[in-house]
Amino acid sequence: MFLWLLIAVVEIAVAGNMAPHRVITYAPPLAYFISHYILLIRRKWIAELLLWGFTAGIVTVAYLARYGKIDSIDYQKIYFNKVDAAPVNKRILVLDEQWGYFENNTLATGFYEWKISQKYFRETDYFQNVVLIDKAFENDLPELIVDPNQVMPGVFKRIPAIAKQYVKHGTTYQLISIANPK
Repeated sequence: MFLWLLIAVVEIAVAGNMAPHRVITYAPPLAYFISHYILLIRRKWIAELLLWGFTAGIVTVAYLARYGKIDSIDYQKIYFNKVDAAPVNKRILVLDEQWGYFENNTLATGFYEWKISQKYFRETDYFQNVVLIDKAFENDLPELIVDPNQVMPGVFKRIPAIAKQYVKHGTTYQLISIANPK
């Protein structure tokens, strides 16, 4: 268990950021050591007091976090910001971190997380990035592309066949067959 705890500490040190899914590696060894410590206490009332204090501490921290008394915990980050003029029932590609567009729409092309997919759209000098984008558009053509960062002109320069299918409206690109129905 001690080795497990050491590996969990090294994992957080190497990963660099603390996230809820990384804390789970601490749970088994800490549960083991805490229960072992409580069982080593000879006086039962001290062990009971420590157990109740630990439980009350968890409930108190959760309560204070829920009602905004702990500044480092912000539950507002859980929810996305709504987009006022968002389209409805469209297959869209959003090239930004504005997840409010997906409230009444569906994802197209599979590029969801902008932090991950921006390297593909910004680095169009690499052939494999262009091929990946082309195949994604070929398999799942979006009806609307939201592009506040203006990365699509670089993609359109490399893949002119896709550029011919879209018309620009501000920071969005709309599929021509949708924009001009016959």
